[in-house]
Amino acid sequence: MSFISQYHTGPVTALSCLADHLLTGIGSNVWVYNISDGKVLQTLSVLPAGVVHGFRPARCESRVCVYGQKTLRLLNVLPSSGHLQCAGPKLELPDWIWDAAWIQGANQMCLALGHNVVVTVDIQTLQVISSVHCTEKCILYCGRFLSTYQDCVVLAAGTVFNQVVLWSPQVAMVAGDNRAEPFHRLTGHQGVIFNVCYRGDLGFICSVSDDRSVRLYRVQFSSPLCDRCGGGASPCVHDWVSMETQLQHALYGHSARVWDARLLSSCLVTIGEDSTCCIWSYEGRMIHKFKGHKGKSIWSVCIDKGEKLVFTSGGDHSVRAWSLQAAQAAVKQTETSTLDLQLDADESPRDTKLLSVHRILVITNKGRLVLYDKSRHSRQVVMWDQAFSSYAEMSLSHSRHLVAIGNLQGTLRIFGNFDGDPEVLVEAEICAGKVFSIHWLDNSTILTSGPAGAVTVWSILDGTLEKIATAELPSSKQRFVSAAALLFHGNQNSNQYLLCGDKIGTLYLYRLHDQEGVLVQTFPKCHGKVGVTHVSCHGDRVYSAGRDGTYRLYEWSDSGQLNILHSHRVCKGLEWIERLVVPEEGPDNIQVQGFYSNLFVVWSVLQNQKLLEVPCGGGHRAWDYCCHGDTATFVHVKAREVKVTSIATRPSQVLIKEALHGRELHDARFVSSMYDSKGKLHGRELHDARFVSSMYDSKGKLHGREVHDARFVSSMYDSKGRPVHAVATCSEDTDVCLALLYCILAPRCLSGTLVLYPCPQMSVWHSCIVSLPPDVCLALLYYEDCVTQLKVCHKLTSHISSVQCLAVCDSGKVTGRAPADMKLIFSGGGRAQLKVCRVQLGGNKHNPSSVCRNQTDPQLLDIGTDVHSIVECKKASEELRSAAVGEVQGGPACDQKGDCDTWRLAVDAGKSQQCPVTYESLCGLHLNNLTRRAKKPWRYPVENSDPETRLMDLCVVTLQGSRALFIVCAACSDGIVRLILFDEDEKEMSVIATSMCTEHCILKIVHLTIPFVPVGDQVGMGRSLQREVVLTAATDGRVTFWDITDVCHLVCRSRTVGRNCGDEDEESDTYDDEVQTESSCESHRHDVNSAHSKHVFEENKLKGNNVAKDILEADVNAGKGLAGVNVGGDVLRKCCSIQLHQSGINSLYVQHMAENRYIVLTGGDDNAIRVTAVSMDTSDTVTRVHTDKLGGHINPHSAQVTGVCLLDKDHVLSASIDQRLCIWKMVQSADTIGLQLVCAQLTSVSDVANISTSIDSETTHVLVSGMGLELFRLQRGDMSKVSTTANASNIISE
Repeated sequence: MSFISQYHTGPVTALSCLADHLLTGIGSNVWVYNISDGKVLQTLSVLPAGVVHGFRPARCESRVCVYGQKTLRLLNVLPSSGHLQCAGPKLELPDWIWDAAWIQGANQMCLALGHNVVVTVDIQTLQVISSVHCTEKCILYCGRFLSTYQDCVVLAAGTVFNQVVLWSPQVAMVAGDNRAEPFHRLTGHQGVIFNVCYRGDLGFICSVSDDRSVRLYRVQFSSPLCDRCGGGASPCVHDWVSMETQLQHALYGHSARVWDARLLSSCLVTIGEDSTCCIWSYEGRMIHKFKGHKGKSIWSVCIDKGEKLVFTSGGDHSVRAWSLQAAQAAVKQTETSTLDLQLDADESPRDTKLLSVHRILVITNKGRLVLYDKSRHSRQVVMWDQAFSSYAEMSLSHSRHLVAIGNLQGTLRIFGNFDGDPEVLVEAEICAGKVFSIHWLDNSTILTSGPAGAVTVWSILDGTLEKIATAELPSSKQRFVSAAALLFHGNQNSNQYLLCGDKIGTLYLYRLHDQEGVLVQTFPKCHGKVGVTHVSCHGDRVYSAGRDGTYRLYEWSDSGQLNILHSHRVCKGLEWIERLVVPEEGPDNIQVQGFYSNLFVVWSVLQNQKLLEVPCGGGHRAWDYCCHGDTATFVHVKAREVKVTSIATRPSQVLIKEALHGRELHDARFVSSMYDSKGKLHGRELHDARFVSSMYDSKGKLHGREVHDARFVSSMYDSKGRPVHAVATCSEDTDVCLALLYCILAPRCLSGTLVLYPCPQMSVWHSCIVSLPPDVCLALLYYEDCVTQLKVCHKLTSHISSVQCLAVCDSGKVTGRAPADMKLIFSGGGRAQLKVCRVQLGGNKHNPSSVCRNQTDPQLLDIGTDVHSIVECKKASEELRSAAVGEVQGGPACDQKGDCDTWRLAVDAGKSQQCPVTYESLCGLHLNNLTRRAKKPWRYPVENSDPETRLMDLCVVTLQGSRALFIVCAACSDGIVRLILFDEDEKEMSVIATSMCTEHCILKIVHLTIPFVPVGDQVGMGRSLQREVVLTAATDGRVTFWDITDVCHLVCRSRTVGRNCGDEDEESDTYDDEVQTESSCESHRHDVNSAHSKHVFEENKLKGNNVAKDILEADVNAGKGLAGVNVGGDVLRKCCSIQLHQSGINSLYVQHMAENRYIVLTGGDDNAIRVTAVSMDTSDTVTRVHTDKLGGHINPHSAQVTGVCLLDKDHVLSASIDQRLCIWKMVQSADTIGLQLVCAQLTSVSDVANISTSIDSETTHVLVSGMGLELFRLQRGDMSKVSTTANASNIISE
């Protein structure tokens, strides 16, 4: 029995450059990247069940030492290919390894251990030759060798006493002792020392500390240095003993602890817990600060040989390359100057535009239009007209070749031919009054806004203006257009629309027909009260932005209206967005231009970082920005002068490995499966209702923190036997991610050998993963060039705190697509927040050729991420998608020879590459803010829930009788089970029922459907009742069963009453209208204060929940009254409560076995696994639970059990914090159930939070989440043998 690890990602803990390759340590594996193109060349398992902490290449670069924790292993570098190969077994040491170094002139290595010990190891035999202790007995926080000659080994040890101790084992050897005295100490830090580095040619020692400081010391040797091996001057032991140090600088620039530093020839590089990489000069000045990582820390750093690139990796699982030359050049080449326009004394600039990065157009308050060429320092007056003196509105076309200017008298002039002699192309009187605004819809279409809200669209043709359409804005305080776009939609783009935004933040959609604009849709104040600043479209997606700090994405509906998919807040503090730049190749790398305090900034949404900033004083001024190639120009008017800033925009960052979550993962669930080449879905019995659907390829980011949970929703195989999975994940970083997972069925080589996968006809598959941190991401995992790759589709960032749980179900929206294409994702977490979004899988349902004639400036700022790597990723994604589409359509996808090159398709750079996964944010709910919308909240004495309440787990009940109604069952930290009704059509959520509050946090909740059991005297009448039961597990170690059938029944009946349906035959297919809910509720209701019921009902009233109101009215009309229904009060019926654990239950799983018998599996903080056999009696209106057998294992793991599930009717899978996956065989006796160990496997994911499985007849896939994500494949054919070894750790070692 064996687990095969198919994919693992986690914090990158080690980096090293080896020739033109980059070595990265991820868990126990070593990944090898090509520095030139960023492609993965090799993956190698080096330290099984360990973590790689460092690389030490030999000087000849033919061997590499890899160490981590207490283990060391040597690798050989193959000269032909440069691939790595394990040279022998690993070496286990009794203490933690802080540093390893090759001793020059000997076939030996020296190791610095955790208790201030230096060990010498023979490389050939891997035997310890000597071990020398320092008299400074303490635990080290770091250790770094400063000299590694055979007769001069010097260690700098960072102690717990905030000192750096320098000592040499050679001093002890000379004295004939195994202990050595320190000969020097570096003091001054106020915290423990995390790392030390030394550069002999510069004479500097650098130390970094817990006190957030970097201290740079000058080293001075008193005696002349001896010459070693003909390689220049190097100090000997006596030189080190007599050396002196002097503090040069104490540097402060990090906002958290500093982890590591590197001394370069011209600068100093430091990384820290604040996820920043700082570049310092040796004069103590900060040159640059690299920001891009998301999450807790940047853990490792390395420099290439030429000192041109800095590589960093961190807790967000990403590896990034930063250009030192680009960063330093950007600082040196950024300059601001004032234009010499030679204006009159009383003349001042009014507005300015950029025709290019060198040519600036300025209009003054005297009607003078000046063209200034900065490269030639020349000035040209284009126009001087008093008609434009007191007021002038100027607008630049998208191509930057035409300029339109309007005045108070309604005159419009359009200038062109700026490359030669500028001239007036068009002049016309367009309105009787002031021209409030001018907007270019494309290079030949223009919109003007006049008095009384008059809007006119003009076409420029042969020097004349031709009126296309007119419209009128509704009455408002500032009645003119602030942003506009011309849209086309419908069959063959036959319908023409105009989208306008105004100064009060409202969007208006007009349909243009017969030269008239008919208002068809309005988005009132969707961008606050300060105005819409940008409107554009990309394919069939429409974007808007405003001065509320958000931009919104819209999608066309079948009825010809726009639906808001989601809103995105760029970053905290960036409240003034002026422009969005969407690249032609796809909408993923959106760049936002706006104002952050007194700075103009360009922000990358893809990288989640600021690309550049220019001090300008703020956004209340005329400005423009233009970027071309490696140069960008920002121009603005300040203090009656035109300021021009030129910025060098050479790329400073290349993304080598994409990020996952920035924090630990809380939850990860399989979403759905894929189709085979014949378009058929490989089916099996679904054991989970959270089946989502299939997807194709995409790109994006995932999370940057620990993964708390990972669950398979479904898993299938295509016709070639290739598994395809859909997965959802969540994390501490407030993100939720959706990804595709493609698995290769190929034998993996044993540990220590090269891992390669065959690529017949370029194997392509797709799967989907969703992650739940405090934000949401959509990602794609596939195999490119025979190596596993992970691509993120989207990141949903609507949560304000940690995302703890996730639930997935089918959408009830009626579309023309397959039902599995639309899914609902519910995410819950901190601050009692619940969010729901609708995900469309498999691409856009609309014509991707939909055109928008308002294309913004296609020039993108390439200062953040190198375009080369993005283009390569897009090409790979396009190839995968083309291959998948070819299989679905049943056509030949490639040449029969199987050559991967024949799969490549020509990519048109001008085409829009739409992401195949789209999402729409539907609504959200804050349990502690239910009275916020009340006009007079003092009339409703509602006691809000604790703001620290967390939603710990979710499950969704899909009501069979109502297409768009869902009941979300939430396990809350305040000890309450809440039932939340979600109406997908109305996009509303509200609490409709709660349980009685307990003193224990509810950790887990699952839903169980008991189908088709005859009820009472209805046996034989063809009428049956489906029972809905919810199981909860809490910190008191109890599992409680709740019957929520009555609530589901009332919801379904209220929908019938709400529709005024009087037909008695129209009844729910699932719930019986004749169920006596009053008597059943009375017999099982807790003694709760009646004010609590009124309080929760008022909550529902304040939320405007019509369904909750209909439920009440329906029962009043039926003569039952509020006392009989008590919706919103304590109507959840507790069927049974079983004490299973001594403390909290971390995992809960229930499985139907036969007839009315079920197996309940639990794992808890007491390290125990409990197996409980229960039977459900639903012959009466009351669901009764009987405990048949109890059993399990009291100590199956050495730490808390965080995941349990049933693989089949006889085998149980468990996971724990001890990083072990164990398979147990259930052995049943007359009254107990025992567990016998079958096999165990160690995972590279630390702090395991959850597991998710996908099971079929032959193969089981296990997804492990925590501080990373790992996918295992398990061959189930070997599970018949039970291990005779009592200790699972022995099985692991074997």
